[in-house]
Amino acid sequence: MTTRPSTAHLIKLVNEGSNQDFDIDEVLVNKNSRLVGQSVQQTEAHRRHGLLFVAVWSASKEIRFNPDLEKNFQRGRL
Repeated sequence: MTTRPSTAHLIKLVNEGSNQDFDIDEVLVNKNSRLVGQSVQQTEAHRRHGLLFVAVWSASKEIRFNPDLEKNFQRGRL
């Protein structure tokens, strides 16, 4: 079940073949990554590169969709 309207809208765009140009990819945060210890907001990924964090998948396989801006990355997260 999708409870966040923005996530539901994104899924709808993907399923309907929207004419929006976007890619979905995943990045493994290893122990030497500059992301370790930084929050989503501190990465400035959206401001600098227009990136959107759709979800964070922890090493324990927990998925958090639309992660909080203050959520810190840890090694082993995807």
